[in-house]
Amino acid sequence: GTELLFTGGSAGGVGVFVNYPYVKETVTWMPVKALPDAGWFLTTIAPYSKKSVPVPKMLKEGMAAWRGLPGTKCMDALGADAYQCYSGPIAYLYMPQPLSDLMVCKAQTDAWTVGHDGVKMPPDANELVWLYELAAEVRETFVLDKVVNVFS
Repeated sequence: GTELLFTGGSAGGVGVFVNYPYVKETVTWMPVKALPDAGWFLTTIAPYSKKSVPVPKMLKEGMAAWRGLPGTKCMDALGADAYQCYSGPIAYLYMPQPLSDLMVCKAQTDAWTVGHDGVKMPPDANELVWLYELAAEVRETFVLDKVVNVFS
């Protein structure tokens, strides 16, 4: 049988989270599976560097420019906070069923997140503590969101 695998990495992973509901609803003539590789950006943890732009601010500013098609369930539920539909942990809560058609792939200390948040390699002792906290928060979102399929 023929299937469509909808995938993207990093910012493309965000694109998968945002557009998967639309693609799954629109492509009715074959099964649609999704594999966002990264894109599971947290909106809750503060950047390590005070110079970094917090993810919620980036998502708010980017939403108009990206012109994605977040699922209507997410958009309707969040209203004025619909920018959060661009965050994997939030978008996942509104994904079309069955969730077994969606495989989340996320490094617990994603290289983009680490660099964006001001951590230089190799990390010093304080940065290392922050990285462990970041990894723990990523793992916690997998549990809280009841992610069915995850590779991390």
